[in-house]
Amino acid sequence: MAPWKGILVKPGGLITIAIIALSLAGCSRKPEIDQRHPPNILLVVLDAARADHFSCHGYSRSTTPNLDRIAKEGVRFTRAVSTSSWTLPAHASLFTGLLPDEHGTRNQHAWLIDRIPTLAELMKERGYRTGCFTNNPIIDQYHNLVRGFEVIERIWADSTVVTDARPHNTEYTNTLVRSFVEADSERPLFVFINYMDVHQPYVAPEPYRSMYLEAGQEITSKLDSASRYADLLDNGTISLSEVEKSELSAIYDGCLTYLDQQVENLLQSLRRAGVYDSTLIIITSDHGEVFGEYGKFGHGDLLNRPLIHIPLIVRYPALLPSPAEREELVSITDIFYSLSNLLGLKEAAATGSPKRDLFSKKIKEAPCYSSFTLGRFPLELMKHRQDTRSVWTPSNRHYILRGNEAIQCFDLSSDFAEQYNLCPSKVPQQEVVSRIAEMREKVVEFVEDNQDLRITRELKIDPQVVRAMRALGYVGQGRNNENYEIRTSAQEHPHFMEHFKTGNFFFALDSLSAAEEEFRKALEISPQNIRLRIKYSFVLYRNKKYEETARTLHPIIGTAAQDKEVSLILGLAFKEMGKTDRAIEYFGKASELDPSKLVSAMNAAELLMNRRQFGEARVYIQRIMTHHYGNLSALLNIVACYLKNGYPEGARDLLLEQLKKARSGTIYAILSHVYQEMGQENEAEKCRELAAKLGVSRARFDLLKKRLSFEGLKNNN
Repeated sequence: MAPWKGILVKPGGLITIAIIALSLAGCSRKPEIDQRHPPNILLVVLDAARADHFSCHGYSRSTTPNLDRIAKEGVRFTRAVSTSSWTLPAHASLFTGLLPDEHGTRNQHAWLIDRIPTLAELMKERGYRTGCFTNNPIIDQYHNLVRGFEVIERIWADSTVVTDARPHNTEYTNTLVRSFVEADSERPLFVFINYMDVHQPYVAPEPYRSMYLEAGQEITSKLDSASRYADLLDNGTISLSEVEKSELSAIYDGCLTYLDQQVENLLQSLRRAGVYDSTLIIITSDHGEVFGEYGKFGHGDLLNRPLIHIPLIVRYPALLPSPAEREELVSITDIFYSLSNLLGLKEAAATGSPKRDLFSKKIKEAPCYSSFTLGRFPLELMKHRQDTRSVWTPSNRHYILRGNEAIQCFDLSSDFAEQYNLCPSKVPQQEVVSRIAEMREKVVEFVEDNQDLRITRELKIDPQVVRAMRALGYVGQGRNNENYEIRTSAQEHPHFMEHFKTGNFFFALDSLSAAEEEFRKALEISPQNIRLRIKYSFVLYRNKKYEETARTLHPIIGTAAQDKEVSLILGLAFKEMGKTDRAIEYFGKASELDPSKLVSAMNAAELLMNRRQFGEARVYIQRIMTHHYGNLSALLNIVACYLKNGYPEGARDLLLEQLKKARSGTIYAILSHVYQEMGQENEAEKCRELAAKLGVSRARFDLLKKRLSFEGLKNNN
């Protein structure tokens, strides 16, 4: 049986009807196809392919001769823009038609929630047989981006065809795609492919990888490391000369030429099957790369033009019979809406972004909005320099607002390389802020609800995901390594980790209510995670929710390695609730498990002295003095506690013990205050004289007396 049988065009059939319809309509109305026999769709993402390195975009090297030819047979959009500068949010936008602010799938929420329909789901409902062929672990069920695909081929997870040195395999990908499309099926096909050859680690086979290096140049170990891990360049571990930067760019270009040939190999199979002209082919990218421009390498973080300017080639003679270059500004989200209009798909999720039809003769003018956001919380609260948003206008103004660090405006018509910031000399900074605020006001802001947690909590992360991410430069060599190692060892759902990371971020900002909410959501997903439960309980304690603190910790009391932390937090909570017996019990247990922990022993000593159980308190005081000898603050706290509880003799004896170890003017000064409390003025005067001889000034003496005014212990974990 002929492959892709469902889309074979009979003489006088689909193509003829479509061309006649277009000629009569002048291409001004909604494009039409024979809905009874919809075309196969081939959607190809060349991951990290930078548009201005394509020869059809005017690049100096002939990097993409095959893609150039396809562009001449179809429509090439010269100003296509991604919604972000890295894979996850850009693909989520491609699959949903939503901006990252709307679908919420980004750095600290690496999960596309189920209630947002995807292109594959809608295509499947429309009757398509759907297949996903991914070389990128981000395009996977662990980020929930593959909903709706009946066949999911994870090339990166197949250790028989990939290695850490080369974590993708385009030839093998093409073999899998051919098998899929040649299978016997009456249904039309929707095929999505993600190729990774121009994504780090830039490891196309020879002769491609080094084909653009000049005579005498070679790929050294330093250059090889630079091609694999951009963060080594960004953090200064590796530095490149200007010549080496150009060599790195040349390696990238060789990988692009290799990928160009592999795409051609796949399309040749369509030609041999006789379905090339009757297949709707869309070739694009998710983001670009930089090679030292703006002081950065790789992608992510920035939203400058090379990172969001992507190739977009569409070929389908039935609707686009005349090859063309189109200069209208379009977005990666427009692929979703164009296919929806063409195939009559169901309504997508609400959006405030423009909906442009790539098949229309006239595409409405509207700016393109992009974002790189570390979290799901407001920029004003986050105040992180790496939160970035940009607006590219039809008039070729590019506005960029980078946290509190940079306000930029570039005229791309005259400054395509973005070398001259027009702010503030020619463009007021407020104009940039206003243009971005205007776009953000139209956005349907993403809000997660509890149902989103309930429907995603069962999935567990696969160690293969982390292995592949490390090989591709997402993890390891300093990039997000700790978070992914925690995730791997805990075998957690990826959604859990995003809430855990966000909670930690809020905790670091001392935004405790927000931290509590994030940790609560994470705990709902993973109630067995002991580390999270302890962190969450401490936030509850800080938020003065003492009974809830105790309830949260109760299930893990006695869990060996973590018990010292559990006991300490329980002691703090019971102390605040006035349950002194329980508090002493848990402070004592925490101190036994970790004798060096000052706060545990200090609290136990304080509570026992409050009860005038000075003998029992002495055990903890000795422990403190053993492990914190020379800690003036601890010594003052103990002395003050003795004085508060009417037992200055205990303070005197403690200080005399310390003086046996070393003569100290500070201890003599403290002892003078103790003797004064005891009414022994002569002894107090002797100590004052000795303190003065040992260099204690009158101001120092008065400061120590002030610090002995006991106001209670400060509890710091």
